[in-house]
Order: sequence, then structure tokens, then C-alpha cells
Amino acid sequence: MNRKFFIFSFILPLILIIQLSAVNLYSKSVPKIDYKKYEKGASVQMVYQNGHSNDVYSVSFSPDGKYIASCSYDRTIKLWTVDGKPVKTFEGHSGEVTGIAFSPDGKYIASGSWDHTLKLWSVDGKPVKTFESSGEVISIAFSPDGKYIASGSLDSTVKLWSVDGKPAKTFQGMGTSVVFSPDGKYIASGSYHRTLKLWSVDGKSVKTFEGSGEVNGIAFSPDGKYIASVSNPAFVDNKIKLWTVNGELVKTFQDHSDAVNSIVFSPDGTYIASASTGWGDNTIKLWNVDGKPVKTIKSSGCRGSNAAFSPDGKYIIFPEKEFIRILNVETGNHVLLTSPRDGEWFIFDNKGHFECSAKGKDSIVFIKGLTVYEPDQFWNKFFTPGLMARFMKGEKLPDLDINKISENTPDVTIYSDAESKTGKARVTIRVSAKGDGDIGKIFLYHNGRVFDEDARGFGAKQTGKSREFTVDLVDGENHFVGAAFDKSGSVEGRSENLVINYKPEQVTRPDIYIFAVGVSEYKDSNIQLKSPNADARGISEILKKTASGLYGNVNVFLLTDSKASKADIAKAINEIADKCKKSDTVILFFAGHGDTEKDRYYYLPYDADITELEKTGVSIGDLNDFVKKIPANRVALFLDTCKSGSAVKSLGQIAFARGYDERKMIANLAKSKGIAVFSASNENQSAYEIKALGHGIFTWCFIDAIKNRRDEVSIDGAITMSKLLGVVNRATRETADKYLKIEQSPVLYIFGDDIILGK
Repeated sequence: MNRKFFIFSFILPLILIIQLSAVNLYSKSVPKIDYKKYEKGASVQMVYQNGHSNDVYSVSFSPDGKYIASCSYDRTIKLWTVDGKPVKTFEGHSGEVTGIAFSPDGKYIASGSWDHTLKLWSVDGKPVKTFESSGEVISIAFSPDGKYIASGSLDSTVKLWSVDGKPAKTFQGMGTSVVFSPDGKYIASGSYHRTLKLWSVDGKSVKTFEGSGEVNGIAFSPDGKYIASVSNPAFVDNKIKLWTVNGELVKTFQDHSDAVNSIVFSPDGTYIASASTGWGDNTIKLWNVDGKPVKTIKSSGCRGSNAAFSPDGKYIIFPEKEFIRILNVETGNHVLLTSPRDGEWFIFDNKGHFECSAKGKDSIVFIKGLTVYEPDQFWNKFFTPGLMARFMKGEKLPDLDINKISENTPDVTIYSDAESKTGKARVTIRVSAKGDGDIGKIFLYHNGRVFDEDARGFGAKQTGKSREFTVDLVDGENHFVGAAFDKSGSVEGRSENLVINYKPEQVTRPDIYIFAVGVSEYKDSNIQLKSPNADARGISEILKKTASGLYGNVNVFLLTDSKASKADIAKAINEIADKCKKSDTVILFFAGHGDTEKDRYYYLPYDADITELEKTGVSIGDLNDFVKKIPANRVALFLDTCKSGSAVKSLGQIAFARGYDERKMIANLAKSKGIAVFSASNENQSAYEIKALGHGIFTWCFIDAIKNRRDEVSIDGAITMSKLLGVVNRATRETADKYLKIEQSPVLYIFGDDIILGK
């Protein structure tokens, strides 16, 4: 949560630079920061932990354009949705994976590796077949009919493999790059030994292209009339060459200053994309087929040798160090995506915006000089919900200058006269802020959660640009970070981490409060639902059972149907706020209708009037106030709500629409209070209840994960919120697809400490 603690706890290294507007990016996968590289006044730079733990070598779009596959020197293959979410990791190769390709029907993925094998996988990650090669496989391609796989190896052979397992055919020639002609009758192969050859699929040599140089990559034009090749200047040149299939050199493209290692035609043959991303050039270029440059994108470099157009020709993907870069051909905008850990993701664009999963942000920091910022310090300006979807639609987002914004960062200090180890239950913390301009709100983080001075009468006194907070400690380590916004609220300055270890005379186990609300039978008979009341009961029962034995007291507040009026909800929240302690955990769960009016979210209690939501609904402001009242350090809020209660006739009335919330609202609530907030669907989807399951999809997956997937949701026997919801997130998507053939992607944001739910 705090910056200096983060630096010296994790020791961030530097490997690469990527220019994103004014933001540079560095990988943190080995040694430590060389602070000499960060002169005073230098530009802000981003340090991140990658998805693949080594360079991505090759990438490929699925034929339907819905998925991206990547392979890496880390010996794994990853499957991503086109909106940047990691779906699955394939493991099985014992060497670097350097070739990747989808079958034409999209059902299989083929991979080639330096372990002398090709592997065929189903898209769900199950191994289908392994082919033994005589050399390290560096390039592979599927035939257009999907019956064969061609491979090029470092032992200078080209092989043709039958998918059904028949013996491979070896072509007597050299080949490290291979590609099929669009009609499947020919194979073109390029070699580091300065040869470019065309073969018939029966293995006969058709043509040798003279003057090709050391071939790093080749591509057939969509009409099959031309072959493009790229080469290494260390041996001949760094030109892109366009040939007829008869071997005639038609055109030479030259604008890269160093070796070109990737080449690809657009599906309509209008463009050629090339990449020089492993040597001194480090650019990605888009050309018209007549040789005129269209766009140049600065890159960070990569050892990879493959790029791919999307099936509709609107996007190009490139391997780039440990990421995947996606370029919008029309706008020239581009994004980088990475998966810091299994199931987590971080996306950032060339305009300065970012979007991330709940824990994806925890592997990212910004650096300027000797100052380290975490992403949520720029959250108000830079966090952009739906960034990938908006990018794919070509939406034009405003440029953000992180360097200019960072200049307004308040300098924050923190102080307490309490000892680092104390037996005092209550301490005073002073937070001071200064800066060139006016200072905004000054506040305090306690164990990752924003401390609210109004809770339980513990106030804060402000004198000038300093505030003193009276805080109750929890048993064990108490981490405090002072914070302050600049006047505009664009950037948040933070102090170093202050740690006070509290050892009470008598240790008592913390309590847990489970507050579950579910409304199926509304006062308004026109907006009835089926399962929210069952959802609330199911959640409260499973959490009560899970928490027993770990917590001191397990307190359940269950409100369903007519007992869940707006007044009943407020009364129960007040009771929890009066009873719970700093060390306790509070879980808030709401199931039922939700709606937005004038860009404001409302949960609909039993007595809601849909014509007067402002008066009768539980607004986002009310939810904010509920959380604010609760002094507990660990709070989680779940929203499994709907926007429409009418049956979806096209789904045979087995599902009922459960609406959506605005992701920015959810993220900001989580950020502002330092809690976990979970929505059952993203802002473009509905959340559904399934009649056959008797629950909303999210609730059913939540209960099922605790009951039947204990090993996946726990660490050393303890069920943690982050592990549980990672499993629930994936299960919700899979269940929605299984029953309804639709997408439902939950949204989760966690700020502050993880929550242990039980054993």
C-alpha cells in the first residue's frame, strides 16, 4: 500500500523501456533498481511484473477473432480473450516455446518448442498429441484444410506433419520460417542460412529465391501471388522484400534501421506490417503494399519472430518482451496487455490510461526520480473502465500527461509518538502535507483501509496542513500510511509506512458479521424475481459454516423480501456499526434488483418505488455511508443485482436478467474506502439467475467453490477472499456460457488487506 515499504520489501529491478506517450515502462523480474538512471526531473516510468516470465516469442489470433494465443521462452502457452483477460495457461513443454498456431476451425492450438517437439492441444488446454522432431522447432503453420502442420527447425529441416499422426515428411532443404500458400498447395520456407525456398506439399523443390539474405520471417499474400520476406543486416541487409511466387523481386521496402524479425499481410492484402523489435531499431511499421510507410510505433524490443492480423484486419498483435501489443490499424492507437499472475491482468494504452483486475494493480508501480507511486495514486485520472473494449471499438480517449500531473503530488509525512511495539490500545497519528499548490483532503490508511475519523466518535483535528487521528489498534502489526490529494484530486501523495506492533494483555479472536439481503418478492408485484432470497440465505449459511472455528463470534443478519425494506437495511447496518470492532470482519451481500437513474446506482429494497428511486432506493451514496459507519478493518461488499426482472424469452424463460452496475462506481467505492467490492457482471452485461440452479450464477458459483473446490480457494487451509473470488470469477463466466451461451464477467476490486473467510 505504501511506497517505501513496497520498494525495500520487493526490490524492483529494471530490464526494458517502452514509450507510452510520456510514460516509460520497466519490467521487474530480476535484480534491483539502479537509481542513478533516475535523475531529478526525469519522466515518470512504470515498473511492472509480467505475465509470461520471459519473452513472448509468437502470437496468433483465433479464426473467429475472439481469442489470442501467445507462447514464450518461459515454456508456457497462454490463451487470452480478445478483451485482454487471461483464460488458460498450457504447460507441458520442457523447452522454450517458439511457435504457435490455431487450427483453421479454431478447435486446436499447435505449438513448437526447443525441446524438439510439436504439441497439439484442444483450446481448453488438454494435450491431444505430441510429435517428436529432429531439431529445435522455431516456426509452425497449419495447412488451410487443417490436416497438416508444417514446421521449421534449427537443424535446418522443414517437416510436414499429418494431424492424424502419420509419419512426417522431411523436405531436403533449410527452414526456420515456414508458411502455407492460401490454397494449401505450397510451402514457403526461409532460413538463417540465406535461403528462401518454395516447395510443393509433396516435398519437391519448386523455386529458390536468390538474394533473400538471412531470412527471419516470411508471409504469403492473401491471393497467393506474392511472398514477403525480412532479413538480418549482419549478413546481407535489413530490407523487406516482396517477391512473386516465380522468384522475381518486385519491390524493396527499407525504413527500419536494423534487423527486421516479423512480417505479415493484412487479410485483404492492403497492408504489410513489419517489426524490428530485438535490435537497435525497436519499431513496428505499417506499410501499404506499394512500399509507402503508413504508421510507426515505438517498441521496447523482443526476441519474438511473429505477428498477426485479426481476421477482420482491424488489429495487429505483436510479441513484445513479456507482453502482447495490439495496434488499431485505423487509429494508430495501441495497448499493451500482461498477466502479472494467474487470472490477473493489467492493460495500458499509449494515451496514458490503464485498466486492471483486482490484484493486477499490485504488481505495477510508477517511478520518478527516487519517488515511487502506486497505480491507485493516479486512479481518479488514469483508471479507465472498459479500456480494452473501448480501444477495440476505436474510441478516441484524451491524452493524459502523467509527468505534469505528478508535479502536483503532495509531499506527505507521518508521525506518532507511540513506540514501534506497544501495549496501548489507542494511539495518535499525525499526517502532514505540503506542496507547490493548494492541498486537498488529508487522510490516513490503516492496514490498507481508509480510516474514517467519524466512525465510533474517533475524530481528527486539523491544524493548517496537518491532521491528527485518534486510532484504535488491532492485535499484531498495524500499518499506517498518510495520504493527501492535490487540490484537483488528480494525484494522491503518500508517506512512508509507519508500523506499530500492538500486543494486548489479553488476546481475543476477532468476530465476523455477515449481512445478507435478498429480495425476490417485492411490494411492487410487477418486478418479482426468483432467487435473490435464496441467494441471501445460501451465502449467509455457507459463510457462517466456513467462519465457525476461526472467528470468535459469527453474527448473521439475514433480511429477505418484506423484511428487507430500506429502513430495515439501515437499522441493521447501524447495529453492526455499533457492535463491531476494528479487528473484526464484515461481509455485506445484496441480491435483487439494481438500477441506474441519472448516472446514479440504486439497489432496490422491498419497498422500492421504481418511479421514485431517489427516495426509495438504496443509492451508491447510501452504500458509501454504510461502509463509512463500519469501523472494522476488513469489509467486503457484494452486489448481485439486476436491472430488469422480466423473463428473457429468447432463453426459454430459464434465466431472468439481473442487470449491471457501473464499474467506475464499484472501483471508486473500493478505492475510497480501502475495501473489497464485487459486482456479479461488468457494465456492459446483465447478471443472471438460473432456474435449474436455484440461484443467481455468481451466488451458485460462490457456494459451489467453498463446498467443492476447497483446494483451489485456500492457502494453507485458510479460505482467502482473493483466492475464492478468483475461482468464482472464472466459474461465473464458464457457467453463464454453459447454460445460456452468453458472457457474464464479474468485476472485483480489492484495496487493503486480503480477508480470511474461514477454514
